Amino acid sequence: MTETKEYKSPIRFACVCASNVNRSMAAHKILAKKGYNVSSYGTNSQVSIPGPEKPNYYDFGTTYKEIVASLKEQEAKSDTNFYQTHGLIEMIERDCGIKEKPEKFTSIFESTTLKYFDIIFTYQKRIVMEKVINDFHMHGNVSFELCHVINIETKDDNQNALESANYTLRLAQKLTEVVMQKKDLTEEIEGIIQQLCAEENFPLSYHAVAY
Repeated sequence: MTETKEYKSPIRFACVCASNVNRSMAAHKILAKKGYNVSSYGTNSQVSIPGPEKPNYYDFGTTYKEIVASLKEQEAKSDTNFYQTHGLIEMIERDCGIKEKPEKFTSIFESTTLKYFDIIFTYQKRIVMEKVINDFHMHGNVSFELCHVINIETKDDNQNALESANYTLRLAQKLTEVVMQKKDLTEEIEGIIQQLCAEENFPLSYHAVAY
């Protein structure tokens, strides 16, 4: 008999950035650590990791351990410690402790990996949030189960990703309070976002989509 894991919140969360390596994973880590039901994804066609001269590209499905090994191998063959100096190896080693590999956002609509979420956090309005909304327009509107997409505009570096992750946690806590009080999440969500925007002066945007 399979045990059902108990989570802090009935809300199903997803965190989405471009490559499922930095921003979405920082948020994934903190939400999972606090006991929330959370997954994470990337919207790029490939995983992109900055390099000293040009980006490194990996197919989704390449494990974080394989990416770390690839970057370490590059450093061993060169005179530069670019990946260590910029914290990229440390960041992806962190990811290894959260899950096995980066996942592509469109996989949530595929029959073998189908997943439903109540809240999707994105971390870049242009490209990431727009891609998420477009994917729902292309693959959704079937069961018409509502999903709320909240964008937390976040610069793609380690420090900003950590700050954004803490902000994601605050939002998750506020949204959970609403649900636990038996209030309607759809009716309350815009007020919560507006309140946190005013308190934190953090750029947020919001959109509703349907499966």
